[in-house]
Amino acid sequence: MIRDNRPWRLVPNLAGARRLAGITVLAIVVMAGWLMVHNHLWDSPSGHLDRRKALLYNVSTALTLSIGVACMYAILFALASIVLVEGTYFGQVLGHPAGPASYLKLVWLATSVGIVAGAMGSSLEDEERVRRATYSRRERERQQRNLDHRVCPPVPGPRSPREASGKDR
Repeated sequence: MIRDNRPWRLVPNLAGARRLAGITVLAIVVMAGWLMVHNHLWDSPSGHLDRRKALLYNVSTALTLSIGVACMYAILFALASIVLVEGTYFGQVLGHPAGPASYLKLVWLATSVGIVAGAMGSSLEDEERVRRATYSRRERERQQRNLDHRVCPPVPGPRSPREASGKDR
């Protein structure tokens, strides 16, 4: 049944450069988004001033993940282009000789599908390992300090010796 449907005919129909570029961007966004959501990397603000910080942290996390996923995409693309499909078989399936453009389109599509599959597979990864890979040591320390302050907020002390003595009343 699958052979009769000829799924390989999807490749030429999905292979326009614009369409493949769109699929690439979508795959990278899906992978980065999935990593942020599944591993709870999205920072939620608790106050007005925290909103600006949270926006900054969320944008930097999204950019960090997107750059990392784009690098993984490039590596997967390079590996797939080396080991994908033997030329005569690919040409036979296409019904015409497989040139470099056909290989490029196939590798491009296969890489995008591989990145989306990787997003799903990342669910098996430990959340703490993803955090270590995503954040720097300083960012992890900042998050720990914020967590400690939420659990046990610091007690505000007097601002000046005069306030401490109560003489400003």
